[in-house]
Amino acid sequence: MIPAAATGGTLLPEHRVLLYAASAIESFTGGLGTAAFLAFLMAIVDRRRAATEYALLSSVFALSRSFAGWASGFGAEEMGYSAYFLLTFFLAFPAYFFLPWVKSMLARTEPVPGS
Repeated sequence: MIPAAATGGTLLPEHRVLLYAASAIESFTGGLGTAAFLAFLMAIVDRRRAATEYALLSSVFALSRSFAGWASGFGAEEMGYSAYFLLTFFLAFPAYFFLPWVKSMLARTEPVPGS
């Protein structure tokens, strides 16, 4: 845990490195998730309307991410960062129940070999 710096003080170098490493890991894993989701969008759009569908779906994704980021500030302030992080960690688990449905949806969109 990083201790709070005194008012007007600076973080120790080892605490700063820890903070930068956590930020870098978060950015990297967030990018992996975004890339996977956008690849999923590319797989589910109809090829005849791919540009329009992809633009609309990726816009909804970006809007929802912006809204969630804005709202999470209020949640973290109200609950405290640790409690809010724990809440969001557990709220993510129900999405895993949709993975079999997503897998079957992707299987229907894959082209048949040799056609």
